Parts: sequence; structure tokens; C-alpha cells
Amino acid sequence: MNQFSPQPKLYTKTAVCLSAAILSPILGTILFANNLRQVGKGKYAALVIIGSIVLIIGVRLISSPFQISGLNQFILSNALGAILLATIVWDKLLGKTAYEAKSPWKPIFIFLGVCLALLLLQVLSQRST
Repeated sequence: MNQFSPQPKLYTKTAVCLSAAILSPILGTILFANNLRQVGKGKYAALVIIGSIVLIIGVRLISSPFQISGLNQFILSNALGAILLATIVWDKLLGKTAYEAKSPWKPIFIFLGVCLALLLLQVLSQRST
């Protein structure tokens, strides 16, 4: 973008990586995919999201023979997802793109709402049996 074009509003690297580390690599990649769309690289968005799903499944498959608990698998996949997003993926696809910071709270709250709704459905289905 030239100096007269407005800078795109993107989720910061910190917001993307903390979302991936604390909540889910899928949320981190959804935020990152939105960034890619904003800078005209939307063709990579689905690939990044699918990559995070493959990462989570891969961590579960690789760690399950070692009897690693579900919580530790969760922590491992989140940490690995955040590290990959912060280093290889961000640097390769966005690099040093100039941008204006965008608040990540709305998608985070939507993600938490969906998770809570799914958890509530799970609890209610267990009660009825």
C-alpha cells in the first residue's frame, strides 16, 4: 500500500497468538484468516484454518499412544499453534505489513459464546440419559 492509502485494520500478532494459545488454534487462525482477507490474500485463509485443524488432530493422534491427558494435549496443540502462527505463518504471509490494530474482543466473545452453548448442550444431553 502506498503512503496515501488507508492502512488495513488487522488483528495484531499478539491478539492472534494469545487467542491461539489460550483459547484455540482454530480461533487464532480465524482471526489470522480475516487479516489475510483484509490484505488481499484471502486465497490462503481456508488453508490456514484447515492447517490448524490438522495440527490439533495430529497432536491428538501422535500423543495418544503416550497416554498424555486431554488437558496436556490441549495445552500442547495450543502452544504449538500459537508458536507456528507467530513465527512461520505470520512472517510468511503478512511479514511487515503496515496496519491499524483492530480489537479482537468481538470474535473472542462469539467464540466463547459458541463454546458455552455447546457445553450447555452436552450437559443437558447427559442429564436426560
